[in-house]
Amino acid sequence: TCFFSLGHFHPDEHFQVLEYVNAFTNPHLREGLTWEYTQRMRPWFLPIVYHFFSLPLKVVGVKSPFVLAFLFRFISFFISQFAIFYLFKNINLSFDNKKAKQYAYWGLGLTWFIPYFLVRTSSDTLSAFISIFGIALISLRCLDKSNQPLKLREVFLWCFMASVAFLIRYQSLILFGGAWL
Repeated sequence: TCFFSLGHFHPDEHFQVLEYVNAFTNPHLREGLTWEYTQRMRPWFLPIVYHFFSLPLKVVGVKSPFVLAFLFRFISFFISQFAIFYLFKNINLSFDNKKAKQYAYWGLGLTWFIPYFLVRTSSDTLSAFISIFGIALISLRCLDKSNQPLKLREVFLWCFMASVAFLIRYQSLILFGGAWL
């Protein structure tokens, strides 16, 4: 999906992420942005992250917005693959019954639209998968049969994931708040 995905799914994916990255790179284009840019209403973190990933390519001479959009989709794909991997690992440890595991895998298999959304550069997608990754990491540790308390490093990693997801999309606080309880 990363290679064959053309355009954008929702206008926010283009106008609130890709256009802002372009504005960071080319300051003279800032006057053509939407009114939300001047009012500072949109989160700034995701466009800055993508901007820093685009800097090495710009040094080499790659300035095509299509190549940069592909790079951003690939970064989204890479992060979401980690989340899906840990989610499957979580399912594997969560169910002792083989039939229950099969139903859980079939349930995930029915989400055929997930590969399409894995590569979207929207804040919704990336924050959701970072949230899934963080929640899966902490729940994997809680499913561990050793009954050892959480290490400070694990709590720090979970809080870091929650912070990044919150910076990308503020509503992800609800996900992590519920997981914390």
